[in-house]
Amino acid sequence: MNTSGIITVSSGAKLIIEEHFTNGRGKNITANLNVHGTDTNGNASSVSASKFFNGNIGSNTTISGGARINVARNTHNSGKMIIKGRSDNGSPSLLSTDEFDNYDGTTIISNGAQAKIYFKTRNASNQDTNGSLQIIGKNSDGTYAKLSTGSFFNGSSYVNEYHQPGSLTLASGGQLDTNALFFHDPKSQLNFTLSKDYLNTQNHWAITGNTDLDSPSENGVDLARIYGHLNIVFDAGDGILLDMGDGLQDNQTYNLMQIAGDSDNLQGTFKNLEEGDSLGIFAKHEVFISYLGGDGNDITLYTTTALTNLIQGDTNFDQQVNQTDLDFVTQNLGSNNPQGDANHDGTTNLKDLFAVRNNFNPNPNSIPEPTTLLTILTLAPLTQTRRKNR
Repeated sequence: MNTSGIITVSSGAKLIIEEHFTNGRGKNITANLNVHGTDTNGNASSVSASKFFNGNIGSNTTISGGARINVARNTHNSGKMIIKGRSDNGSPSLLSTDEFDNYDGTTIISNGAQAKIYFKTRNASNQDTNGSLQIIGKNSDGTYAKLSTGSFFNGSSYVNEYHQPGSLTLASGGQLDTNALFFHDPKSQLNFTLSKDYLNTQNHWAITGNTDLDSPSENGVDLARIYGHLNIVFDAGDGILLDMGDGLQDNQTYNLMQIAGDSDNLQGTFKNLEEGDSLGIFAKHEVFISYLGGDGNDITLYTTTALTNLIQGDTNFDQQVNQTDLDFVTQNLGSNNPQGDANHDGTTNLKDLFAVRNNFNPNPNSIPEPTTLLTILTLAPLTQTRRKNR
């Protein structure tokens, strides 16, 4: 047990624990376990144990540089666990375990690293928990971070005694491969960053295999059951998805989840997003969601023909230019919120204020006084922001 110190396993060293290994115990106890790199022959530094517990708040475990943690049974995280990068010869940093319970912790898999859970992954799996699991970033060699798991439970315990919010984030090409997916809590978060990395990644989210896994449902097993909240962020940074000349195109389809089997394997929809609902307008393209994509049960986003009847100054696309649009512009100058893009050029700047002013609804009770607009222009920062999700 590492109660409050620092343990480093590196240069191909191996730490073998016959029974349980606990990194940190008790609230606000700082304990650090660092497993890093390989030896000159490429043999990975590693920690092996029957069970592994990454303590409570203040406990940190890092697996990097192609190192590994191998756990025969259950891995439990209530602190922070980071699995990142690869070795010089391309071997991924790896967490390998039979079951993974991200009880109330934060787990980040990034830069080409991998986690292989052979049976079940549970995120936010008990009362008063809100685990966060992030699969983000690709390595310099082009490999993506990846979580492979037999089944993935988010926002509920294995026996379904509690419903708790859990957060799963996929960004910059992060991948999840699972045989069954269960999102039970309506507050559970599924966060996607839709960028070029996403579009160029195969099986960004793949649900495959059969339906003979155990299920907490009284109604048997569904390959995918989704009762949660979907957040889709349109990456306007390195992904430049929304660049006018190289971004969203007319009549394009983007696959969110590839689900094996027939339509009965997908139960439920994302909260407040029914079949065909709009996610908003991005760079003159409206984006919709479908649960009938691919072979009939994949979850897709799709665009239609670009809008051509956009009104200068209309930030919320209600065909009016009024105080609401002025508020959107003034409130979002200098931020990453796209709601201030009143002239629909993909940026948020002072030109948007003029677009609102020049097309303002001629209602004497709502027209801003010239002195008010002058004050706004004087105080507004001279910044530009690419459009992102509304």
